[in-house]
Amino acid sequence: MISAGHPADFILTATVRAINGVYNASTAPPRTRREDPKFARVVEAIRRIEQAGALGMRIETRDGQTLTFIAFRRGLDEDAERDIRLVKDALGIDPTIDELRLVYGLVRRRPDEIALLTRSMQELMGELSAGIDVPERDLLDGRATQRAGSVAGTSDAGLVHIRSSDEQPLDAYAAVHYRNHWFWVDDRDLGSKRVFMFLMMFSSLVETGTVPQAPILTIPAR
Repeated sequence: MISAGHPADFILTATVRAINGVYNASTAPPRTRREDPKFARVVEAIRRIEQAGALGMRIETRDGQTLTFIAFRRGLDEDAERDIRLVKDALGIDPTIDELRLVYGLVRRRPDEIALLTRSMQELMGELSAGIDVPERDLLDGRATQRAGSVAGTSDAGLVHIRSSDEQPLDAYAAVHYRNHWFWVDDRDLGSKRVFMFLMMFSSLVETGTVPQAPILTIPAR
């Protein structure tokens, strides 16, 4: 998705738990943690490198194994060079290496690797739930628990902001009526609408099953 031109900072913030051991923030109960200050600087720098045209990716097959590589293009401009140095320094990458293999995991095993600890779809859905305005009544009744990093009625955390109200919203992008409450996304909330669009893309990318075929009725004819 990044190589197709989608914003690298959003993709990485949404889908990655850690890069070379540098952790993203999480509000999921099993692994609640604050963001490593380096993480924000790295993803913002990667976004600028991408915009400068200094970030390249390629996929190749070796011995039946699919490998993904990321490459930094040098010599474009001083700002891009500065951001490349920032990324390499924050992630502990040898400054002389410009092409690195992407691998899954918390830590790398070789100096020419970038280890990505990615989120599953279930983890991503858990992170998105931090942006829900949980009705105060549900909290008091014990129907829901307050998520770490979020405050009821606000959207100070989370990738998306899902509002709640007793009355049906008039200007909603999407709305669901559940347990006598409306949960909805404001049609003017472009950030949350973008998250829903990407969520559909992510779901499509991780789908491994076979798309079911429509039933066919065969009518014998002479």
